[in-house]
Order: sequence, then structure tokens, then C-alpha cells
Amino acid sequence: FGFISTTSAMAMATRGWAMNKRVRATTRRIGAVARARKDARDTVREYYDACGRGDLEGSLNCFADDVLIEDMIYQRPFRGKREFGPYLEKVIDALPRDMEFVIDDMTGGQDGAVGLVWHVEIQGKPFPFSRGCSFYRCNQEGKIVYGRDIPEPSSKPGGIALFIIKLVAPIIRSLPPLKYNSEVPKPPEPRKLPETLHVDSNFNPVALGLWSLYAVYFYWLILSPPGQAPGDPVYAIKPESLQEIFAQSLDFFYINIFLNQVGINFVQSPVLEPVGEALFELVAAWSLMFGPLILMDRRGNLPKLPTWIGQMLLTNVFLIPYLATRSLDSSESSKALHNEDQTLGERLATPFGLAGGAVGVISVFWALFARSEFGSITTRFNAFGEIVSRDRLAYAFLVDVVLYVVFQPVLLRPLLKPECEWIGYIPFFGLAAALANPSLRRGMP
Repeated sequence: FGFISTTSAMAMATRGWAMNKRVRATTRRIGAVARARKDARDTVREYYDACGRGDLEGSLNCFADDVLIEDMIYQRPFRGKREFGPYLEKVIDALPRDMEFVIDDMTGGQDGAVGLVWHVEIQGKPFPFSRGCSFYRCNQEGKIVYGRDIPEPSSKPGGIALFIIKLVAPIIRSLPPLKYNSEVPKPPEPRKLPETLHVDSNFNPVALGLWSLYAVYFYWLILSPPGQAPGDPVYAIKPESLQEIFAQSLDFFYINIFLNQVGINFVQSPVLEPVGEALFELVAAWSLMFGPLILMDRRGNLPKLPTWIGQMLLTNVFLIPYLATRSLDSSESSKALHNEDQTLGERLATPFGLAGGAVGVISVFWALFARSEFGSITTRFNAFGEIVSRDRLAYAFLVDVVLYVVFQPVLLRPLLKPECEWIGYIPFFGLAAALANPSLRRGMP
């Protein structure tokens, strides 16, 4: 209904005389006293009447030559009659003759401003997703100089919208402040165009860089079509890729493989390429160890436990936003921890460090020597390189490893004693050691 809602002209789409009856009760409130300035509600009503008759000339006669019409489902407004006129003509020609925009209520009129709410009916029956509201402003001559239409969205995200707002708000905060004037004209002054944007240099380049990295990461690994990144994007994933993910999950942390070796065969372990299998387990163990690290982090405003759970499933899809919002928190390491996060993080640190380190050691052995049928070390890595060149999942794991190498010291070093901070730069095993050995961390004996 975007082309319909843009003009709200269809308020009298098929029965102009009927709309007069609906609005008459509102217009009576104006009173019998004549005004020097034409009441804006009369102009809006005339506009609707003309549209209801299919009178393009009469409709356009209600607008000033420099009118600005904004519709919230279009990216740019219609500026002047030269843009708005041809569009309104298409709208009037396209409307069914039995469609009617019904004004539910109208307010204003003073100082040339009018607000109204409306819905659409066909043969007296309400049309789905057809409610909306509009605002108009008229000049001293009673011509419409500004209009904004907000139609009802066909999709209703509900509570998801609040989550999206919470997720996007840190992005907005990291951007330079933008100062501009509204395009809504204020009487009696003529409408002004927006001022030139003034950028405040006091912004966080780290947060902006991380959000930029996130946009590239998300597009490159999840959305980019074949030919840009290896393999297929998420929206075109093949059954074989899903089967590969399921097979690797069956051997999570090599537990099922070990059970099969001792004669416990609840689920038969699939035979997979060992280097790719080791990479999967290494990334999973690294993500696991990031949990206590995030929980003990003294900065950041996003919920820590949900962030870590999301990271276990989708790695940097969750970790990069956490780091970006964290960079906006100027609190130093002396900031008090939330008791629940601190307690949980300290409890999980040692067992997760030991478990993650053990999986890491096994992964190195697994990539080099396990499954002898896959040949020598050189043959194994050549085969894995061929897989990476055509498989999006294996390629994504390699990217995750590179990013984890960079991100680990950012979160780990503030938790380490000054003389132990160098450990934070040792990929994977430095994190395992710092978690497993409390004496390396600040505040620990």
C-alpha cells in the first residue's frame, strides 16, 4: 500500500460525498467565525474530495509549487509539484473505483497544521494492513507545503523490534553526532532545507572500525554469493553442507570418537577429513574458553551470558558486536563486576581452561596423525586446502581463528597480572593457561 499511503489522496477514493459526511462532524468544531487564514482542514478535505472524483487538476491545486511530500516507505521524498504530480496521477489511475480511505479522526487546523488517522475500505469492508496516519502543513494561502504519511507495516516484529533497537543503538552511539534541522516547515517562515551536516570529531574510531568489520564479516561469510567467498551463502546452503555440520557436531570434543573406541556405540562416529575436523573442534574449544573471559570482563553493556551462548553457536557473529559495544564503555578495570557474572566466570574458568586446553592438544595431534588412511601431513593439508577453496564452513572457521587470535589479548590482558600479560598474546593455549591457573590473574594469590 506504499503508493496508496504516500498521498493519502484516496481518503475520498470512490465516494467523495460519503467522506464529506464522515469529516463533517470534525469540521463543525471550527465554528462559524470566519478566519482571515483558510483553515488547513478545509484544504485537506478539498484534496481528498478531488481525489475521490479522480480530479488530478483539483488535487494538485491544493498544493504549493514547492510542496514536500514524505512517505516513510520510500527512501526519498517528493519535492515540488514536478515530482509529486506525475506520481499522484499514477496513483489516481491505479486505484480501484470501489476503494475508499476513511478518516477515523482529524485534529489541528490552527497555524496551518493538520493531523489525521485513517484506514482503507473496499465496499465498506476494512482492508488488511491498511491503517495509517498523516500530517499536513499549509501556508497562509491555504496551500499544502508539507505532508508526511506513515502506513501500517504488513510485518509486525513485536518484541523483536525492541531487541533490534537495543542492538542497533550502540552502532548509532559510535557514529559521529549528526546535527540537522527537520524539513517540516514552520509557519510563518518558509520551509528550509536541512543544514549542512556538522560532524563532531569526538567519536570512537575503535567502535566504528569494529562495526565496519562486522558488516564485512557478516556479508562476506554469510551473505556473499558464490564467486566472492568460497562455497555457498547461508540462504543457498546445500544439503551436503548441513550434513557436514551435523557430522562434525556428532564428534563434538572427540567424545563420541572416544566412546566408540572403548566399545560404546550409541552413535557411530563418522569418518571425516582430519584437519577440517580438528579445526572445527579447535574453534569450538576456543569459543568455550571465551565464556569465562567474557563473564569476568569488567567492561561492556551487552548481557554477557547470552552473548557467550550466541558465540558458541555463531562465533564472531556475536563476539564482534560485544567488543564494539564494549569499546564504548570507558570504565577502567577497577570497575566492579556484577556478582553473578563474577561468580559464574570464576567457577567456570579452571574447568573450561583445562577442558579447552586438552581439546586443543588433541586437535593438533588429530590434524597431524589421526586417521592414517588420509596420508602424510603434506597430503592432509593439501586436501584441506582444496576443501577450504570450495567450502564456506571450513573457510569461515579459518577466518574465525584469525579473528580469535586478534581478539583474545583484548579481553585477556586486562585480567592478567602485569608480569603475566605476555601470556595473553599466545593464541589459544595462552587463554587455556590463564583460565586453568588462577594465580596468573589479577586479584588471585
